[in-house]
Amino acid sequence: MAFTQQKQRTALWLLAAMLVAASTQAYGESGLALAPPVPQEVRTVATGAGWRFVDDRGMSLYTYERDVSAGVSACEGQCAESWPPVLAAKDAVPLADWSLVTRADGARQWAYKGHPLYRYGLDPHPQASVGETVLVPGDFRFNNVGSGSVAPWHIAFQPIPTPPEVRINATSLGTVLADSKSMTLYVFTDEAKTGASACKADCLSIWRPLYAPALAHGFGDWTLVQRDDGKRQWAFRGQPLYTFLGEPRPGEVRGDGAGPGWRAAVLDKGPARPNWVTVHDSDLGPVLADADGRTLYTAPRDGGWNFEKMLKTTCKRDCVEQHWQPVLLAPSESAEIGNWAAITREDGSRQWTLEGNPVYVFKDAPAGDVVRGEHYGSGTSQVSGFRAVVQLGLVRR
Repeated sequence: MAFTQQKQRTALWLLAAMLVAASTQAYGESGLALAPPVPQEVRTVATGAGWRFVDDRGMSLYTYERDVSAGVSACEGQCAESWPPVLAAKDAVPLADWSLVTRADGARQWAYKGHPLYRYGLDPHPQASVGETVLVPGDFRFNNVGSGSVAPWHIAFQPIPTPPEVRINATSLGTVLADSKSMTLYVFTDEAKTGASACKADCLSIWRPLYAPALAHGFGDWTLVQRDDGKRQWAFRGQPLYTFLGEPRPGEVRGDGAGPGWRAAVLDKGPARPNWVTVHDSDLGPVLADADGRTLYTAPRDGGWNFEKMLKTTCKRDCVEQHWQPVLLAPSESAEIGNWAAITREDGSRQWTLEGNPVYVFKDAPAGDVVRGEHYGSGTSQVSGFRAVVQLGLVRR
């Protein structure tokens, strides 16, 4: 009897949690989620994965991981010159998930869900900003800004509502739906016509349905499909969701095209990249590589403090020249592709950059190797210069 009562209490708690989660999101008459309300100093940019917060010029806003004390900004002085706070009007009042933080100089700063917001002081324009983690629509890698960055800045973002069993991941294909273990979710395109699951029998040895709890309920874009075995399966915009059993690690997208009609549940396509760039699995997760499978690394542009520190401590100029090969553009290649651009070197050659950081391969490592380059000539994370371009990241809630 006690066991039954405990199960009932647990079920009621789960139901209450789901209802609370759903209640924080507003829906329109069409049943689709509405953009979150924002203060007058903030705008929203809609994407398939949610809403990015920007200022009135369209520049992305950021949160700072070192803001750990409630109601206090840790970015003052020189930090605030590089990352200006988003200040509120004198008559501003808290709004929904938006609160006000009083800074050391008495100015009031907007905070979203308790996280103070900032601009990046060197952003030149919305589509090509040096400080952006998201440089073009669809690029959602919510990690440190740029490779090798020592400042944990993140795009201020509100993801679309999802059931507790679902999260949003960044992959080499772009942003995708994933299960609670970050395994990519897939749809079978033939099921889009009926909204019913056609994956049965032998199909289930390759594709596992994303099952829903007994007390789960549909909302917005999310519905429930009743399977032949009596279990219920989550569906997004009418398409039942599955994981691919041939995928060993989170963040991979091997199931995309693994069978006729099977596609990853992509919310936003990833940014364009040069056609020679490939994606390879590694101990660090999926990484970008060149056409020969050699891992790509980035280092902060010369003049960045940690690159200069590396040159004085762990890998001096001759070390860089001996072990690191710049990735150069072919004469006919365009230098503006998604987050990719180019810088002109002293010898007149053009070197690829990613998010403003020059791209290299490690000469001493064979194709597919990541660890040697990650550890050679880098030192500690505080002075590291070279970092593999890892294609993993989770949307922060």
